[in-house]
Amino acid sequence: MSELNSDDYEYDIFLSYTRNLVGDWVQSYFYELFEEHLGAALGRKPSIFIDTKSISAGEDWPLGLQEALARSRCMVAAISPAYFRSVWCMKECHTMLEREKAEGYRTENNTRGLFIPIVARNGEHHPQYIRHIQSINFKRYVRKGGAFPNSPRYIEFEDEIERWTKQVADAVTHAPAWKSTWLDNQNVEIPKIEAVQFMTKPRIR
Repeated sequence: MSELNSDDYEYDIFLSYTRNLVGDWVQSYFYELFEEHLGAALGRKPSIFIDTKSISAGEDWPLGLQEALARSRCMVAAISPAYFRSVWCMKECHTMLEREKAEGYRTENNTRGLFIPIVARNGEHHPQYIRHIQSINFKRYVRKGGAFPNSPRYIEFEDEIERWTKQVADAVTHAPAWKSTWLDNQNVEIPKIEAVQFMTKPRIR
């Protein structure tokens, strides 16, 4: 993570995802197209936190994630049933949702949000409070293998990203002023309903 000269945001977007097929897809196919089209929508190169590229070797992983999230304007989360079993992902998700609440987002006076979900797997099994948030469904594009970039579906995928990143850019430009207190936000309450919705044990990430 780079050194900051002042107290402010460092990243436009924090990418939140699980380490499984979805994570492989985020790193292999989603990230590059997302960065390119978000930059076009913003009119500048975006700064995107992705753990595999943004945390240096030897850096404290939990602290690195915590600081990166505190210094990110918005979060894009690739959600799936596994996402809601991941302790880390749930902390990331609810940290941003708590920020939305504290800053007056998703209200009658400000319907925008800072947590931006993309459905990567089985959206019908996601928690109810997530299903109330407007998302984009990329489930049909989450594919593994080298043939995907050469398929007609990939062209469709890029067209979808191009349209969607205009909404993401709007969220980025309307993020609240940065607050140093976000750096101390370590204890986030995770709804208990998520602990009983799935029969498998929680994942670390």
